[in-house]
Amino acid sequence: MSRLSRRHLLQLGGTSLAASLLPQSSPLRAAPGGIRRLVIMTTGHGTVLDNWRMDVAKEGEDASFAGLEPAHMSPILSPFYDLREKLLVLDGLSYASAICDQPGNNHGIGSFHALTGANVFKEGDDPAALDWEGMSVDVRIAERVAQEGRYRSLHFTDVNYNQADGHYSRERGGAKIPYEGGAKAIHERLFGDFLVDEVETPATRVRKGRASILDFVRQDYEGAVASVPMQDRIKLELHRDFVGQLGTRIDALANLSCEAPEEPVYDKNDKYARNTALQELIAASFICDLTRVVTYEIRPFSADMLGAPGKDLHQDFAHKSDPEAVEKMTQFGQENAKIVAGLAKTLDSIPDGDGTLLDSTLIVWTGDIADGTHHFARYPYVLLGGGAGMVNTGRYVRYGNSHRLPTGTMYKGSSYVGPAHNHLLVGLCHAMGQTDIEWVGQKKLGPTDVLGPLPGMLT
Repeated sequence: MSRLSRRHLLQLGGTSLAASLLPQSSPLRAAPGGIRRLVIMTTGHGTVLDNWRMDVAKEGEDASFAGLEPAHMSPILSPFYDLREKLLVLDGLSYASAICDQPGNNHGIGSFHALTGANVFKEGDDPAALDWEGMSVDVRIAERVAQEGRYRSLHFTDVNYNQADGHYSRERGGAKIPYEGGAKAIHERLFGDFLVDEVETPATRVRKGRASILDFVRQDYEGAVASVPMQDRIKLELHRDFVGQLGTRIDALANLSCEAPEEPVYDKNDKYARNTALQELIAASFICDLTRVVTYEIRPFSADMLGAPGKDLHQDFAHKSDPEAVEKMTQFGQENAKIVAGLAKTLDSIPDGDGTLLDSTLIVWTGDIADGTHHFARYPYVLLGGGAGMVNTGRYVRYGNSHRLPTGTMYKGSSYVGPAHNHLLVGLCHAMGQTDIEWVGQKKLGPTDVLGPLPGMLT
């Protein structure tokens, strides 16, 4: 277990965070009306819909969780029972944008569309001309809520090593953002510059020199940008902006008076311990207002972890429908739900104003495909928290197949699917205070409605 316990997090945050999550010595202040935070959690392999879906609402209806008994929770969603008042379950959305995109491996297309709602860029496309159509919604939101000198957004995964290929978060132009793993390395990156001795040492002199060195690097980028072809310019511009932000961040964090949490201690071979350590660092980063947007990928459990030694989760269970496969994939979904619920409970244990960190945070659990058959329809979504009162929680909403696909497009023998998940992406923007945004990803998709927030999602 990590030494960064909930008790320590409460001490780090103070007994009340009503005044501000930011230290008084910092020039930055919380936004009027409180800080809103977003965490997007992703898992692969889809779900077993029959064991995910709750029998509380018919198609086209919604139901309150008030008075709900534990037996009425579905097996996969059962870990959320204690959080039901802050839970919103959305059943029946579609990746309509992915259905209309180029054919291919649904894992790859699904992970691109999941947070962008946009077509996968084809060879020869000019990303610069497409502006933020290929930018994932977490990054889009982060660009507007980030505080100067802080991290625009953080991207984590529960692997052992320090950096992993990212599957969901995309920069402008659709470029992948690598995810960070290893709680110890993440702790050092987030809080290492807090640990500055009063007496100057070689280490502190290096820290002080970083920003000035980065200024020279940024100037070199400025000169290079003007001389490269358009298709390479966007990559250089992203690197130039990153270097500029890094220099500003070094200066800002050096002057931030926030108690650094202790370095986490955990068994790196224990998936639950790794996730607990990551979740406590997320909570600490929110308390210190280092960032307001986190994307968090839970990599798949192995079959061994699910009590099936010698089997392969993907080949033996994920794409099959025999009783053993259904049992193991239901267990897989439930174990992932426990990890998602774990973050929610950690945030819910930390005071923030008149509520908790969970009340001012919106957690979204999604993935690349709907189920083991690689469907792009009947997507399962779980939302937790209040989004600072913007999200209509304590409910289960089940959507019907009432949205028509473009002429000539059929999906599983039908011209109709559930609401496009683009609406949910717009709803996330609105929940984070960006109510001027009316579309994310595809602006038009034939007769399929993609404009505006998802009905039934927001208060």
